[in-house]
Amino acid sequence: PQIKSSASKPNLSASSFDALLGAQFEKIAEVSPTEIPLSQIRFVEQPRKHFDPVQLEQLSASIREHGVLQPVLVRHDGLNFLLIAGERRCRAAKMAGLSEIPARVLNISETQARTVATVENLSRADLNPLEETEAVLSLLENRYAEDRSKVLERLRKRRDLERGRSGHNVMSTEDAAELDAFFSALGRFGAGSFFVNRVPLLKMPDSLKAAVLGGRLEYTKASLLAKIADTEKREALLERTLKESLSLSQIRALLTDSKAESGALERFKTSLGKPLSKLEPKLRRRAEKLLEELQLLLES
Repeated sequence: PQIKSSASKPNLSASSFDALLGAQFEKIAEVSPTEIPLSQIRFVEQPRKHFDPVQLEQLSASIREHGVLQPVLVRHDGLNFLLIAGERRCRAAKMAGLSEIPARVLNISETQARTVATVENLSRADLNPLEETEAVLSLLENRYAEDRSKVLERLRKRRDLERGRSGHNVMSTEDAAELDAFFSALGRFGAGSFFVNRVPLLKMPDSLKAAVLGGRLEYTKASLLAKIADTEKREALLERTLKESLSLSQIRALLTDSKAESGALERFKTSLGKPLSKLEPKLRRRAEKLLEELQLLLES
């Protein structure tokens, strides 16, 4: 059989899949698959941005032996086809030497295609945490016909409701229930926890995003490293984390030690305030320079 994901999160059930797409979509499973040339399929932007080369080769080997077991999803584009979902299968099929691939050709709009692509990716393959976060937000944007800022505000209100906050700008019980039903269909996290734990990933520095997208760094470690305000310190610890495969607890310990050292130095400098003020200007400047050198030495 084709390679299955090793992650613990389950695929979406058929009922959950339909619930996320909504009643306005045709039943995808009822569209009969047909063989179409891979050369006629055009790739468009997909929720998945990173393709693990090892897993891609494994899938290609499986396809060489068993064929493509799950049709890809496409829609017409003149004489060609635009891919809706299944880019990894297309890539692996090409690697396996196939010229055609089974596909379900859907008669849907571009907006509907984006929704189907997102739901299909969420249901079938392990997206990177950043990709998954973007995918869920994109799905909510399409669902509510709202831009990103309004969707984030909707999630923030749900978080506030969970925490018992009150006021004029609070989400209604009906709106909360609708949002909860959406996340229940996803089966991964609640609306409040998604807002607190996942949305901040999108604001991480580019170096951390790249490490997460490349599969080299877990998002929990990236979230911790993102709290380091000093760019040089953050990049140095990121490099060490990747090189030494530091655990989450090891990173926390290093951050705690660094904070303790910094606090001790600040207390030491404060204690010297009065003695330094009594020195002649030339000697005071020299002493302050030595303290700066000491701080740089400790930080390095």
